[in-house]
Amino acid sequence: MCRLPLERQLAFNHETHRFISWLAVTGRMQPGAEYLVARRPRLGIVLARTEPELHVRFMETARTLGFRDTVAMTQFNLLGHFVALFGNQPHELQQRDWDEGRRLLLDAARRIPNRGVKALSTALFNLEATLFHCELTDQLPRRRTPDRADMRARKWARVPAWRRRCSTICSRWPGRRGRAP
Repeated sequence: MCRLPLERQLAFNHETHRFISWLAVTGRMQPGAEYLVARRPRLGIVLARTEPELHVRFMETARTLGFRDTVAMTQFNLLGHFVALFGNQPHELQQRDWDEGRRLLLDAARRIPNRGVKALSTALFNLEATLFHCELTDQLPRRRTPDRADMRARKWARVPAWRRRCSTICSRWPGRRGRAP
């Protein structure tokens, strides 16, 4: 299936997509990130049926963290995407899988129009928090998008070194109220 163009993969009928979902969650097929982002299969439902204890533990943890059930189910669905991408069960996934899967899904969302990169990024961050508290990963969730301080630092790095030194010296001059970045 992964060798077919994305348009052909998406053209399958509903029953075939349900079967593909089952194959993906049980590790018998590994669909690409483009298919997962474009089709948005509800792999969490299949994963909940194949791993009921994990589903209960995950949902309880997400509720404890303050996530509504719909948000928690979205996270569990994304967990199903990771299981499908790598062909491993959730407890077998390593930190490098989480990082690589995040990159693959976000890259696919950037290439496919109208797929909400920001919403996906937020859902992935929330998933990381729940995974950490479920003890499926030992890494704390971390922010990956640049903030204003990061932007200022990037701009400052483009300033020639001699000008940065001059600006820093001038900002320390007595009576000067300005500041160097």
